[in-house]
Amino acid sequence: MATDVLKRTQEVGNAKATVEAIAATNLDTVVGKVAWNGKGVPPFAAKNVTKTPLVGGQWRIKDGNKYDIVITDNRTAPEIPVGGRWRRLA
Repeated sequence: MATDVLKRTQEVGNAKATVEAIAATNLDTVVGKVAWNGKGVPPFAAKNVTKTPLVGGQWRIKDGNKYDIVITDNRTAPEIPVGGRWRRLA
């Protein structure tokens, strides 16, 4: 998110410009959409809180030495697809 904000900041180093870029954030991330749009939060928190969906995942070894996260539980955010079932690794 920091990289996205800095790319959109009109004048890097200017605190007001950085705050404006943060407030305008509308970004899809690994944890879901990040947007300070007031959705799902009380009005007093709209400018300072963004909510993301919560899912369960499990890191698994992929291709011998790389890791990949597999979503294993999406009960609270069914719009995020499950990639597999939780499994005991040890």
